[in-house]
Amino acid sequence: MFSVYLFAALVGWPFVLFFLFFSADMDADADMDADFDADVDVDADTGLAGSAGAGVADAVLSIFSFRALVFLFAFFGVTGLIMRGFGVGAFFTFILAVAMGLFAGYLHARLYAYLKRSSTGGMTTNADLRGSRAKVVVPIVESGKGRIEVDVDGQPVYVTARAFGGGSYEKGERVVVVEIDDGTALVGHLNLDE
Repeated sequence: MFSVYLFAALVGWPFVLFFLFFSADMDADADMDADFDADVDVDADTGLAGSAGAGVADAVLSIFSFRALVFLFAFFGVTGLIMRGFGVGAFFTFILAVAMGLFAGYLHARLYAYLKRSSTGGMTTNADLRGSRAKVVVPIVESGKGRIEVDVDGQPVYVTARAFGGGSYEKGERVVVVEIDDGTALVGHLNLDE
């Protein structure tokens, strides 16, 4: 069994380290997770039919993403190696290693899903910005660029900006995004009387 634990640790930990140090720089579309959804019919009379089963099914199916399997392998392997190193019996070591691997895989899947749901993801489109009110955070000089802060879904987004039709704007001045030109916001005066 020692060789199984060693193999799992050697296969899992390089990927875990890669995910920890490099995956934040990868594009979200390059993610290798496969998500599974469990559809459960709810009983019209009780409203509960399958709710406990749905939770179990969701927990089990969430383990099957590539990242979660990597964490499962890594923690299964290292737990087995540590327990064998302490001289713990083979049966108890196997049970503990499986439990730790499943827990690590499940915990990673839940945390990753939470982070995916709660992040803005940086996927702000031109349509999200056009017509938005903004605040100048780096002065926009005539024939030059500055920076603005736009509120998108409750999150501040900072965008390089130029004055639409010329002019300049001081730090703290309120503006409106007229259009986006090649990733740069063209801003104009915000008429607060409207």
